[in-house]
Amino acid sequence: MVRDAKGRISGEAFVRFCSPQDAAEALKRDRDLIGHRYIEVFPSRTEEIRTSTKRRRDPPPGPPQTDRTTRPGQSPVGAQHYVHMRGIPFQASGEDVVKFFSPLPVARILLECGPDGRPSGGADVFFSCHGDATAAMSRDRGNIGERYIELFLNSVAD
Repeated sequence: MVRDAKGRISGEAFVRFCSPQDAAEALKRDRDLIGHRYIEVFPSRTEEIRTSTKRRRDPPPGPPQTDRTTRPGQSPVGAQHYVHMRGIPFQASGEDVVKFFSPLPVARILLECGPDGRPSGGADVFFSCHGDATAAMSRDRGNIGERYIELFLNSVAD
């Protein structure tokens, strides 16, 4: 879910699917409704996601950052500032994740899903700076509902 410079949800979201077939199926939902809201669905690339979220939350861009897949606890050079979550209740939403980290401003959330499209209990939560990602670690072993959440820092100092 994309947030604006003030931390408010912008109305845009990016979804990563497990297969090209799932993505193609999602594109068929263009112009459908979610509740009473009309939605538009567009294909996107990782670069567009990075550019879109960075444009909304940052002043004029500096050196680009790249998305990299890491194992929990690793922080490769050039990685964005994020925390990997494990143990999220399957029914939890992105808003539940935002509340878990409140008052820290969350820049982006990628909820993980299994091949069947169901939530897997994991997520990568992106922050705008290393300090916020580090501060987010104070929530390690905190709860969402009855489930305790494990956190893994994936960020390097700016």
